[in-house]
Amino acid sequence: MTQDKLPKNLGRRQALIRGGLAAGGLVAASVAPAAQAAKSAGKQQWDHEADVVCIGSGAAACSAAVTAAGLGAKVILVEKMPLPGGTTGKSGGVTWIPNNPLLRARGINDERTDCLRFLARYAYPRQYTPNSATLGLPDGSYRLLEAFYDNGSPMIENMDKLGAVRFREFKMWFVDKYAPDYADHLPENKTPRGRALEPAVGASSAGGGASLAAQMEKWLAAKGTPILLEHRVTNVVKDGDRVVGVEALYGDKLVRIKARKGVVFGTGGYAHNASLCGLPSDGPGGGQHEAAPRRCLRVAGRRALGREPAQTRRARRPRAQLPDAQARRHASGRGRKRRTDAVRRGCARRGDAADRARVDLGRREKRLTPVPFGRASK
Repeated sequence: MTQDKLPKNLGRRQALIRGGLAAGGLVAASVAPAAQAAKSAGKQQWDHEADVVCIGSGAAACSAAVTAAGLGAKVILVEKMPLPGGTTGKSGGVTWIPNNPLLRARGINDERTDCLRFLARYAYPRQYTPNSATLGLPDGSYRLLEAFYDNGSPMIENMDKLGAVRFREFKMWFVDKYAPDYADHLPENKTPRGRALEPAVGASSAGGGASLAAQMEKWLAAKGTPILLEHRVTNVVKDGDRVVGVEALYGDKLVRIKARKGVVFGTGGYAHNASLCGLPSDGPGGGQHEAAPRRCLRVAGRRALGREPAQTRRARRPRAQLPDAQARRHASGRGRKRRTDAVRRGCARRGDAADRARVDLGRREKRLTPVPFGRASK
């Protein structure tokens, strides 16, 4: 159909579609795969179906599940391990929430502006710019910090209101004093005590996390929320650009779970995944502990959607050495050798004959015998 033969009452939408089809089939080529995907998505067979599917069973996934179920949504929790709780179950269960209701009850106002500056300074030390409207952060990262501050305290109140978990202020075990905050020496940290909370029931250095997860799981079970254990999510099912479910392996069986409204990844604990630990980090420690919830959720979400984590596009930072790696390095003698060689080179440059003699004497000392990792020396 040529332009002069188009009906006079043709709408804008139809004109755009027909104009695109007339331009060599460009629109048809791009629309066809999406239409085919929608058609195939409608024919898919599902083993389970819910409004919201939460992946994981630790504090992140369970709090998302409790919130959704509290709003009346049908929820399914999916966990790859035979027991629920995730990494939270092995932790002390301490939760870091700025401007929480327990702080305000003591008359302490954790100001939003000050807290955002502290979060930006601590979590993004390289990008932090005090005079910037977004404190030097990309817009998405800044909005994430805003969302954390704005929703953290209401989440604590909502958990209490629903009867899922009640929190209390965290104090150091056996000392009964408020624990110092992360980087409490930074000038941006205006509230260096009181942001840390713990479950009011079952709190301890070893069992607080298990109690936190168990309380939310008990609440979900009472609401009839299925918890699918030993289901390892392997794929995200999409209808065009929209996520409509996940695929999981239960033994050798493929299980398909439909999500009518959304999929939430609460799969923390990435320190157990060697490939994720190898990614660069922006945090001051350069390792796996910095801003872990923020980072692991972003990595899991981007990879589930077939995208590389954003941080792989940034410059690498020196990795923080773990204690066992340092111990093995010392046991092998490499650390001493490098230090001795460095001193010897420095002495040689200065031309200090006496120092060179002392270093040479030290090099003739018996070296530590390398010990294979996991075996005791004789």
